[in-house]
Amino acid sequence: MSTVILKEGSQRQSNIDLLKGGLILFVIIGHVLQGTLYDNVCRYIIYSFHMPLFIGISGYLFNYSKCGFASLKEIILKYLFRVIVPWVVAVLVYIPLVNLVNLPSEDLLKLTFDSFIKPYYHLWFIPGFLSWILVTWIAGKVRVSVEKLLVLSCVISIASLVLKEYPALYFKIPVLGKVIDLVLYTFRPFFYVFFVFGIYLRSKPLLSYLRLDVGMALVGAIGTLLLFYYPSKIASIPLFFLFNLVLLRVSIKISRKGLLPRSGWIEWVGVNSLGFYLWHVVPIIVVRLFVGTEDLTRFYVVLCICELIFAGALVQMTRIKLINKYLFGMG
Repeated sequence: MSTVILKEGSQRQSNIDLLKGGLILFVIIGHVLQGTLYDNVCRYIIYSFHMPLFIGISGYLFNYSKCGFASLKEIILKYLFRVIVPWVVAVLVYIPLVNLVNLPSEDLLKLTFDSFIKPYYHLWFIPGFLSWILVTWIAGKVRVSVEKLLVLSCVISIASLVLKEYPALYFKIPVLGKVIDLVLYTFRPFFYVFFVFGIYLRSKPLLSYLRLDVGMALVGAIGTLLLFYYPSKIASIPLFFLFNLVLLRVSIKISRKGLLPRSGWIEWVGVNSLGFYLWHVVPIIVVRLFVGTEDLTRFYVVLCICELIFAGALVQMTRIKLINKYLFGMG
């Protein structure tokens, strides 16, 4: 979640923070809503765009022109307290939370190892983010142009998504099948193209075809919605990429022009996005455990109250220096 901050006008930067904050709220809503993606149309719509767009904005804020001049040690140190340490703390905290019943009978060492290799639920994002940074840093080191990197990222992402949608292509291959499955789960390389496209949008002037882009985004949104009612893996792969790449381009254009309204609290969420992302699942786990999901109305009411309490507590905790540094990456 933490990125190299782009130094632009305050209105433009506030628009980026607004987008990040809004997307984090969509992440929380998507996790609060129950049912599989094809059981809940609202959850399906949120999942169709929220991560690609957030990842693309992260790429937009990443300074590719300078990353190739940094050493690997400098890259690690840059993200050590901003991303890595808060993630490690979160992984360790979630271990007892999600294994509350089975913890006494579990091999704690193996459970801890597995939790870092295959992180719980939403915690995949940080290993994924760091893997995209690493690949991009290597490309910067060997002076790969942004255009060539974009082509490479397209190949990586399309191949990865095909493997994800058609696991029979690799699942029965000894050892390699398990490695591919682990990479797809933990690092999500099918999202990499959005990170690189964000970098590309930062490096190039955007032609002012905003109406055309908005029209294409609307067509993509309609196509995505139709796939909820008429699922098709073959159609979903190209539409997933095209819809989100156009949507990212529209979002960056609008934010560059400073066309979005100001909202102090959503912008604040955007600035503190890592804390919200890492810890918002805690209330969900607790409410599921003590309230259950049999009565969804009661579940949603209790959970919304708990999430609001959590948000208020997070605001207060950001004022504590050690917590802000080690849990939220904002020190």
